[in-house]
Amino acid sequence: MPLVELAGASGVGKTTIAPLLARRLRETLGEEYVAALPEKDQPRHHRHWRHFQRRLWLACHPGALINAWQLSRRLPAIARARAWFDMFSTLGIGRRCLAGGMRVALVDQGVLRLSLHEAHVPSLPGHLLPDLVLQLVADPVTLEQRRILRAKTKLTRLQGVERLQAAARSRERLAVLPPHRLRELLGQFSEKFCDPPLTPNELETVLAGKLATAPESSRVNRCDPQTCAALQARGVGWKCIDNSEGRTLDAVVEDCLQAVLALLAK
Repeated sequence: MPLVELAGASGVGKTTIAPLLARRLRETLGEEYVAALPEKDQPRHHRHWRHFQRRLWLACHPGALINAWQLSRRLPAIARARAWFDMFSTLGIGRRCLAGGMRVALVDQGVLRLSLHEAHVPSLPGHLLPDLVLQLVADPVTLEQRRILRAKTKLTRLQGVERLQAAARSRERLAVLPPHRLRELLGQFSEKFCDPPLTPNELETVLAGKLATAPESSRVNRCDPQTCAALQARGVGWKCIDNSEGRTLDAVVEDCLQAVLALLAK
């Protein structure tokens, strides 16, 4: 019985697809045979990933607790120990659900919830790795538009010259859009990500393409290709699902569903 992880870059649509895929899995396999995170649509007594259950799982698996702490100290450091604890408990509870009779455990961001570096992959416990990763992908224009437009409350606010550099990189990604749409999106980028927002003159400079963009940080992003390859080398199954602009939600969810059913049929 598979542990399936939904993963992808920021803005690719995981938050939208996850509950829809969980619903389709329950319709196909039976309500009682699918465990899925997030669990907002489930009654509290049917939830598997509550805080108490996470703490209990960690207490019952001291080896995983130590491993998570060690990974938080290993270079390159990417997250505090708490984030590693959450990742391990997410996957561990998923495995426990499968051992208890579930046919599928679906998690929205498990091992790839962090910006994992390939150097961390060999130290991940094999029994917690997902059996299948469904990686949602989309073209750069779609990703950038969704990143700007999505309703996310916790955001990194850019300051100083970094505001202009980030806005210029965003303009490069969106350059194929009509001028009025480009202006609208960069205005929203400014209000959402810049502290303070770009002045009218700064915005005009960015729109005119007069800024030379500095290279982006070398920090590894979520679903880094080398990290994904390292996970596949450890036996994790992989399926890329296109969620670019123009594809319907139903089509994307159906692709995900069929990938899971194909694994179950093996």
